[in-house]
Amino acid sequence: MRYNLQQQQQHQQQQQLQPTAENCGAMRHSSSSGSSSSKVAAKSLVAHSKEKEKKVSAFPNKTHKGNKRQQTLQQQKLQQQTLQQQKLQQQTLQQQKLQQQTLQQQTLQQQKLQQQTLQQQTLQQQTLQQQTLQQQKLQQQTLQQQKLQQQKLQQQTLQQQTLQQQTLQQQTLQQQTLQQQTLQQQTLQQQTLQQQTLQQQTLQQQTLQQQTLQQQTLLRSLAAAAAIRDNAKQKETKN
Repeated sequence: MRYNLQQQQQHQQQQQLQPTAENCGAMRHSSSSGSSSSKVAAKSLVAHSKEKEKKVSAFPNKTHKGNKRQQTLQQQKLQQQTLQQQKLQQQTLQQQKLQQQTLQQQTLQQQKLQQQTLQQQTLQQQTLQQQTLQQQKLQQQTLQQQKLQQQKLQQQTLQQQTLQQQTLQQQTLQQQTLQQQTLQQQTLQQQTLQQQTLQQQTLQQQTLQQQTLQQQTLLRSLAAAAAIRDNAKQKETKN
């Protein structure tokens, strides 16, 4: 009888421990609905322990007083185990709440970082647009100045040619030869001036293209760095 009673009480303790382990495992894996599942598990655990206590108390008293003392001691141990399990469930619930708070804080920080990155990108785009607009205005002004200078030069050249023709008619053949040489020198100077103007325009265009390429490279580098930081933070969050 003692052996059978001990076996039955050990079997009841094992049954009491098994649902607790399952409930704890379920609580650890259910982060989204941790509070509700923990409360249900606690209620079911208390009801289950009460049923076990009723069964133990209702067990027929066919043994002597030593068996009763042993049953009382085992009931006390069972109650202690139940209290420990309830404490473990409370600790698990607190850990889950702390994890949820940490996750919310991390999500908020990521959102703030994304907003800051977006603001920086917007500011950079605005700055680039302003610089491009200023460069376009500068190019237009330069082109207008060049056209004005060309018109003045053409007028001056026309006046000089008219004066040369009048002088050529009045002067002798030697003077005509001298005037032709002067005209050739002026033509060469005009060609040199035009070449210099063309070289300056080409240099300005190349400089503008290099600046635009550098700005695009900078924007790509910033976008790649932001993407690397986001990926790193996402990996840290997952870990």
